[in-house]
Amino acid sequence: MGDVTGDGRADVVLTTGPASTAGAYSLWIYRQRTDGGLDPVPAQIRTGASAGSMAVSLADLDGDGRLDAAVAAEPGVLVYKQGDAGLGSPVTIDVPGGLDLEVADVSGDGATDLVVNTDRGVRVWKQTSTGPATGVLGTLTSTRATEVETGDVTGDGRTDVVVAEGSTVSVLAQSPDGFAAPVTYASGGTAPWDGVNGLAVGDTDGDGRADVHVSVGGNRPNSWVVTRLQRGDGTLGTAQVTGSYDIPESLEYADVTGDGLGDLVVAHGGWNSLGVYDSAQTPGTNPETRFAIPYASHYDVDGLAVGDVTGDGRADVALADYNNGLVLLRGAAPGEDITSPDTTITNPPASSLRSRTATLSFTGSEAGSSFECSLDKSPWAACAPPMTYGDLAVGPHYVQVRATDQAGNPDQSPATASFSVVGPDTTITSGPTGAIRATSATFAFGANENQATYQCAFDSTTFTACTSPATYANLVPGSNHSFSVRALATDGRLDTTPATRSFSVDPVVDLGVTATAAPDPVKKGGTLTWTTQVRNLGASSATGVRLTQTVPAGVTVTSTTTSDARAVCSSSAGSVRCDVADLAAGATWTTTVRGTVTATKGTLPATASVSSTSWDTNAANDTASTTAKVGNGR
Repeated sequence: MGDVTGDGRADVVLTTGPASTAGAYSLWIYRQRTDGGLDPVPAQIRTGASAGSMAVSLADLDGDGRLDAAVAAEPGVLVYKQGDAGLGSPVTIDVPGGLDLEVADVSGDGATDLVVNTDRGVRVWKQTSTGPATGVLGTLTSTRATEVETGDVTGDGRTDVVVAEGSTVSVLAQSPDGFAAPVTYASGGTAPWDGVNGLAVGDTDGDGRADVHVSVGGNRPNSWVVTRLQRGDGTLGTAQVTGSYDIPESLEYADVTGDGLGDLVVAHGGWNSLGVYDSAQTPGTNPETRFAIPYASHYDVDGLAVGDVTGDGRADVALADYNNGLVLLRGAAPGEDITSPDTTITNPPASSLRSRTATLSFTGSEAGSSFECSLDKSPWAACAPPMTYGDLAVGPHYVQVRATDQAGNPDQSPATASFSVVGPDTTITSGPTGAIRATSATFAFGANENQATYQCAFDSTTFTACTSPATYANLVPGSNHSFSVRALATDGRLDTTPATRSFSVDPVVDLGVTATAAPDPVKKGGTLTWTTQVRNLGASSATGVRLTQTVPAGVTVTSTTTSDARAVCSSSAGSVRCDVADLAAGATWTTTVRGTVTATKGTLPATASVSSTSWDTNAANDTASTTAKVGNGR
């Protein structure tokens, strides 16, 4: 918070990181108006960065008496110097990988330096007198920290660097030629919940010496705010551990109670709560006063700031909230109404609606409250009960309602309701599935809503109007197909989960058989030979092929041979049967059956027939007949 527009009023500067919108990696400037409010539409400065924490700090970096902005990004620290027209184009300082930064004179030369917590450790950019673009880079630590702060915590009048890392806090005291070796202190939490979440530096006991404070731990009861008071010898005292509500994260030092003493402000991730530790706490009372804020599961270490951005001389608190953007809690005068109303949805929409219209009723706990509503996380807009939404799309919906009382306090925990608009249910009542042996397919279908119309898609994702039954012809053998149908209600609701069927058309084979019998005529006691050829004239392989050769009375089978070594043949009275697993397209299979003639006269008729488990659409060539005479046939 600070004046970056040059009008003498403190503004709010917020940054955004990665996002799927044009707002990614930008500075957002909420200018304070003359009436103490903030511009509802912030000015945006796109940084051009594509990575980095985007932590921002305001300070006069060039000594012209105006606040400039420094932003930690992956390419380096981007410094936006303030000119007559506000913040100008950035200058990049070669300190890449910034996670968190502080601006202070840590070299004792009167020039403002940058202390940057990077993914490579804590670095210091010592400015020269010519401005932030020139300087000398030094390294304080070799590993990334949780947070860095600056302040005179050793009592020698020089600004020191304080680093929180893991479960410890280290003080790197400024010396005339750099920094002393770090002095490390435990966080004060109880293992394994002793990790530091946030760090602040400031005098909370009124002795004029800056103290060190950390937020530590996770869920209660393992959540604390810990203070180490600066002692007269320049060291920090024993840990003063105070319980904290739950998951204390971002921590800031400021006088938010207006009593002239510094207080601590902490944001509780995931608990809709901001806590204030008043340095002038009344004995016997809860050390933490909590205020309602919107939900966010986590707050960045630099996501909390304190300053007067309403122009009333009281400290306001700003939060960077990934759900809601900027959340501002304005400072209140003694006796001022700061209690937020409670909002209740008294008559929510049914959980499942077969309508594109939804109506809800709601009320507030304070008379005269106004209301704002948000559907599906759209921007808040004024509303009044009962509120009706129309033209709703099929699918889930989420509505929020918040009351604002006559003192301007909004409900920080809006009432919510969830419901779904459902489309008609479509059912396929008949039609093929699996494998079929046909070149057309017919589907019948219906829906659970009267007067519904239908849209069909066949082998496509494009739906077109259709009626039941729907027939699709000229299907190609060996092809796979899918059919989908969805109902459309009269009010435009569409079934978002169409009914579907998948099926295939079997490939077609054409098995043909030819047969000969020799010799003709044949004598009693002679050998009669039937030679049968089965050929697959189709374009696909045939499976489960069986050849059946009849053997007339008057012949005794003596042998059966075949050209396919896989074939299995057997004979019984009156026939010989041979089976082969498959016959490739264009292949020929020859079988020879021999027998001894026992008849003395007459003719010997025989039939060869072929069958398969495949789809053979041409039955005309599936059989072949032969005859042979015995002697002269008489």
